[in-house]
Amino acid sequence: MSTRRAMIPRSVQAKVVETYGGTCWLKFPGCTGRADTLDHLMPYSKGGTDSVNNLRPACRHCNSLRADRLVQGRGIEVHVLLCAPRVRPHGGMPPTATWLDYGAMLGMMASGRGVDDDVWRIAEGMWNGAVAKALRLPSAVPLVLLPPASVAVERWREWLRLGYDLQVDSTHPAKPFRCDLELRADVSWMRSGVTDRSVSNAVRARDDDWRRCGLVF
Repeated sequence: MSTRRAMIPRSVQAKVVETYGGTCWLKFPGCTGRADTLDHLMPYSKGGTDSVNNLRPACRHCNSLRADRLVQGRGIEVHVLLCAPRVRPHGGMPPTATWLDYGAMLGMMASGRGVDDDVWRIAEGMWNGAVAKALRLPSAVPLVLLPPASVAVERWREWLRLGYDLQVDSTHPAKPFRCDLELRADVSWMRSGVTDRSVSNAVRARDDDWRRCGLVF
């Protein structure tokens, strides 16, 4: 078992494998399955230690892809609302939550100009940048993510495997689409198979893996 941080004692590495097995705990899309690294539950850069309790087996692909994003219940609380373009999901969220709402960012960018492909790209970049920062900031304030449908289709499995709470709104948009990229995002959403059932099945599989790895929500 090798790691990026060679200073982790071999005895600790061996104990992690003995305790949690030799398969990757993250299982992101593209996972190789073979745990040839150790992943810090609480990232080392955020104060995480090299203890058995804070380490889990992971493949290099998933360990690199996760980077230092925080895991649910370990420095962060995240709720993700998945929906098609032009749909405003409704659900009970913590009243103190910080909302990162792609629709609001798009509306701000479109003020006075309207939504076209360039505005869509800029707002998507803003949203991705804000979320990349937020998922690395230990905070007691819950985060609510409302991603663009194009990003949701690509990333929901990663968010789920990090323990984030995912909710699906299957409402189909009644409003006309405003640009080609918005239409393409809707097509991707419709073809993705992201439904209450598919997400619920994935949640059950994740929970089984988390229990195997000694994690609880």
